[in-house]
Amino acid sequence: MWTVLVSLRILGLVSGSYAESKLTSLVNLFIGTASGSGGASGGNAFPGAAVPHAMVKVGIDVSTAPRQAGYISDNSSITGISLMHDEGTGGNTNGGYGIFPLFPLHNCTFTACPVGLAARQTLRASGADAARPGYFTTTFVNGIQIEATSTRRAGLIRFSYPATNSANPINHLVVDLTNDLQRSFEGGTISVSPSGRVELGGIFLQSYGTDNYTAFACYDFAAPNSNTKLSAFGTYQSTTSSPSVIMVTSNTTNLSFPFQSSVSKIQAGALLSFNSSTVLARFGVSFKSTKQACANAEEEISDWDWNKVESASNNAWEDVLNRVETNPAKEDATVLEMFYSSLYRASLVPANLTNENPYWTSDYPFYDALFCSWDTFRTVHPLLSIISPKEWSEIINSYIDGWRNTGFIPECRANTKAGYVQGGSDGMPILGDFAIKYISKAQALGVPTGDLYQALVDTAENTPPDWYRVGRQNTAWKTFGFIPTDWVDPSGSTGLATREASRALEYALGDFGVRQAGIALGKSQADIDMDHYFSKGYFQAGNEPSFEIPWVYHYANRPDLTALRLRKVVYDNFNTGIRGIPGNDDSGAMASLLVFHLMGLYPVPSSTQLLIGSPFLSSFTIHNNAFGTSTKFTVHGFDPVSLASTPPTGSRVFVKSVSVNGRPGSLCWIDFHDVVGGGEIVIEVDGDADSAAQNGCGSVAHALPASLETGGFGTTGKHRNL
Repeated sequence: MWTVLVSLRILGLVSGSYAESKLTSLVNLFIGTASGSGGASGGNAFPGAAVPHAMVKVGIDVSTAPRQAGYISDNSSITGISLMHDEGTGGNTNGGYGIFPLFPLHNCTFTACPVGLAARQTLRASGADAARPGYFTTTFVNGIQIEATSTRRAGLIRFSYPATNSANPINHLVVDLTNDLQRSFEGGTISVSPSGRVELGGIFLQSYGTDNYTAFACYDFAAPNSNTKLSAFGTYQSTTSSPSVIMVTSNTTNLSFPFQSSVSKIQAGALLSFNSSTVLARFGVSFKSTKQACANAEEEISDWDWNKVESASNNAWEDVLNRVETNPAKEDATVLEMFYSSLYRASLVPANLTNENPYWTSDYPFYDALFCSWDTFRTVHPLLSIISPKEWSEIINSYIDGWRNTGFIPECRANTKAGYVQGGSDGMPILGDFAIKYISKAQALGVPTGDLYQALVDTAENTPPDWYRVGRQNTAWKTFGFIPTDWVDPSGSTGLATREASRALEYALGDFGVRQAGIALGKSQADIDMDHYFSKGYFQAGNEPSFEIPWVYHYANRPDLTALRLRKVVYDNFNTGIRGIPGNDDSGAMASLLVFHLMGLYPVPSSTQLLIGSPFLSSFTIHNNAFGTSTKFTVHGFDPVSLASTPPTGSRVFVKSVSVNGRPGSLCWIDFHDVVGGGEIVIEVDGDADSAAQNGCGSVAHALPASLETGGFGTTGKHRNL
């Protein structure tokens, strides 16, 4: 983080007061951006410019793979700056999106400029990459600087070219039609207006699935009150037989390539020249049409005001970060950097594509980058339920609307198309989670609970033609009560016939989500040794099934062991470096997990219970924008010495007592409605390991976390009128 802020101050982009007063100054966008080649822990995090849950994620793209988010913190060459990216995902190692990149050129004559991908790529200057929420910049070794800021569906990119002795400098800009990150172009068009507007549409392959998708973009370069003038324009195109042989043609305005069912190797786009050392590009994107892309740019950035756009983006992030309020002067600097950087990444996706749904007309929101629900149901959605319920309600409505128009809850929608199902239909526990937590607020939040429940029932009961893309292998599940191997579905339904044991576990969890929603909605219900685990190396911090494992000591009445285990998990696997994530960030799954660990909480899926432990922060306040409440967590006896992989003997790491608005609570779990209900939760910690082992979850009634085996989860919680 500090390296990045120093770089920004050198550039004159961050004042001292800005860095000291804003929580955004605590966000390190470069955590998890190391290369994941050779099985290393990369993270695939996206460090470019974006607003919360944005469709646009604008950033630079490197030439080497793996590059799932386009960017790597190394010395790879840069091939362009493009408009959309995945965040933290696995999937295709070449990355997702990276569409319609721009690339600046100088010191070349128009028809001889190196417009091709390999010919134009260049290195960055050492230490030139810098970023903060809402802004990204880098500088090439040839002195050309790139900056970016953005809104939800639009953005601004500024190119600053080195000064020359010429009174009329001529600098160039490539607008690439065909080269997305995967090099998966299957057809498209580009048109160039003499006024400087460039409109593009292209068909590319999704990053996690079998389908293609169509995207559109609109670039403008004629900012009002600007002296920048378009001095030349044209198109370029390679030959069919030799993609590296490219011809630039002046004054041509259109290129069109019909759709083909295989990837085209052609390189094509536009080349523009300007008589200025600074070129400002405004862009909009759309999944509907070029007309819509242009309208998005005109609506969201009508006045081309860079400071206004960047400030609005930064303020939006400040609002998100302030939903968990701390006193930075009191807290450990490394913990704060990990905490707010993780809180940032946890709100990058899902992506809000409302009014950009190309498949059906709906009054409901449309969210994409549900990549995948298997990754995100454990921690991302429970975190959003606490700090961003209004945004989460829109995402829930998008899941329901997917069922409303396809018959099944979407599982892994990526690039607007169904991706691969990794286990169960894990949108089910997400909808169940909403039902039990927000049933009293569902109408005010615009979520139709009848449709929510029917979406759950249909996904639990019906079998899709291909359960590798959506839904479940329900014919087998309902016939046998487990998933058999080497079994042919008589209905003809097919899918990836693997993971039978783990899918059965996840199907059961999905059915639990249906049950919980049914109880909340008053529906009649149909039948639907941990130390060894760690010492043998079974625990994988970077894999979602291991997320809850450090907390399972709670169920054995030993939260003291959880406290010690969590310290080790956090400090052995997370840090503030470019390898600071133990695996892919997985659409914010890792980020939200770390947020929960640092707050001393862990959500139990499709329930109102959160396991409670020993926080890494001395205090924090959670603000909930649906209930309009603020809940302060205070740790009495907080001991900074305990912030280590192996806390010293006697350091105050064990939970001694918990009080919720003055009443004693369990030492092992807390109800969601208390977490968001307002007031104060006081956690007292001490260093007496023997007493902690003896006290377990405490002496209040129902101190142990609920379990179906012992008759738990018979009701869905308090449902108070908050």
